[in-house]
Amino acid sequence: PSIVSTGTNTASPATSSSASPVELVPTLSGLSLTRTAIAALNHNRPKISLVAFTFSLTVATRVHVTLAKQIRVRGHTRWQQLPGSLTITATKGRNSRHLTAHGTLAPGLYRLTLTPRHGVARSMVLQIG
Repeated sequence: PSIVSTGTNTASPATSSSASPVELVPTLSGLSLTRTAIAALNHNRPKISLVAFTFSLTVATRVHVTLAKQIRVRGHTRWQQLPGSLTITATKGRNSRHLTAHGTLAPGLYRLTLTPRHGVARSMVLQIG
């Protein structure tokens, strides 16, 4: 697949009245596909379970992972979340995971989003086909 763009969600992390140290706010960085995933996704109608990715975290936390497909509804484009989103427990430092959903990916644009608990979401857009 070709990686169309890498973006971030501009929403700020959840805050409370008692400020916690900056080090405790999880920061997700370095989101990328693995080499094996890139090779697998270049085939016709690849399996969702072949979407493998790596990322780094500043603190250990739970991370919610979603995959959405760009669709057109009445002349407008929007992202439709695919079934099989998951929440993983990630450690501080480098992490590597893959999606566990069944099925295949039809040609089109897809957005992989990782959202650390109490942190800012990071996304990458993939083009299949």
